[in-house]
Amino acid sequence: KFVQPFSSELKKIGLMFCFQYYSYGMRVSDLMILKWGSIYESGKRLKYEMYKTKSTIDIVLSNELLDILFEFMDFETRKMIYFQSKQVDGQYKFKIEGVSIRINKKNEWYDLIRHTLYLRGGDKEYENKYILSNLIDGYDSRVLFTKISSLTSMYNKHLKELSKELNKVSNFHFNISSHMARHTFAYLSLISNQSVYFISQTLNHKSIKTTEAYLKGFDKRHLDNIFYKETLLALDKKSIDDKLKELIT
Repeated sequence: KFVQPFSSELKKIGLMFCFQYYSYGMRVSDLMILKWGSIYESGKRLKYEMYKTKSTIDIVLSNELLDILFEFMDFETRKMIYFQSKQVDGQYKFKIEGVSIRINKKNEWYDLIRHTLYLRGGDKEYENKYILSNLIDGYDSRVLFTKISSLTSMYNKHLKELSKELNKVSNFHFNISSHMARHTFAYLSLISNQSVYFISQTLNHKSIKTTEAYLKGFDKRHLDNIFYKETLLALDKKSIDDKLKELIT
């Protein structure tokens, strides 16, 4: 029932947390070093090398991720996309990989964002720019580690500030941290009845045992209706108890 206004800085911090979540629980180190050049297939996919394990991650760019990426584009680019999305149906058209696309109500917004990402993929000015941090390309490994640590510390500090703002208008107690995005993705996947195997794959754990340890201690109420289609009613329970008593007396 409430809309809580945030500063533009806290809004972007919240969007970065959401980006982690929608990217299958992306680690904060990977969030900080993500580049525009990591986006390919005409803005449809994101591929990057994990900083911690050096494994390659390749995921689809969902509409939620596209909306967040839009917010991190420069002002002139966002203004252009917004203007083009307001054109009359069929009035504006562009090409992606030689295929002509005409604007209509079904594809206008996300196709425009993807088209912009596609153009940036071939632009050397943007290819090596970091999307969600102010890092500069060219650091050696030791300096990069220090920079990532510093940015992560600042990011977590801002997430605490965001938590305080959310707690002003919420019945929940928020205490958000950068790693919580990864835990949240894992837990919500679990209660959505996703298999531990697939959760392990998306988290890029080397062993499913690692994922099982990761999920240990989470609320098990997601199992309530796995084995029985309907929750047992109190009246049904009483009739079962009465029948049991009858059998053992």
